[in-house]
Amino acid sequence: MSWKPLILCVDDTPSVLEGLKMLLEENGYRVLTATNGKEAVQAFTSHSVDLVLLDFHMPEMNVTWPRPA
Repeated sequence: MSWKPLILCVDDTPSVLEGLKMLLEENGYRVLTATNGKEAVQAFTSHSVDLVLLDFHMPEMNVTWPRPA
């Protein structure tokens, strides 16, 4: 059995998650999904994730970029 990278996909749109999951699994990756930031943090801390693909604008928790002073 060969090693397969584990990718965590995070998006609040279920159809986007399903499409990503299907595409990645068809190409030999293992996939975890999360529909919000809390689920994503839980999945990330409880699994050895190799890559995270995420939606920057989601309810509850967003990615915030530092603004120049």
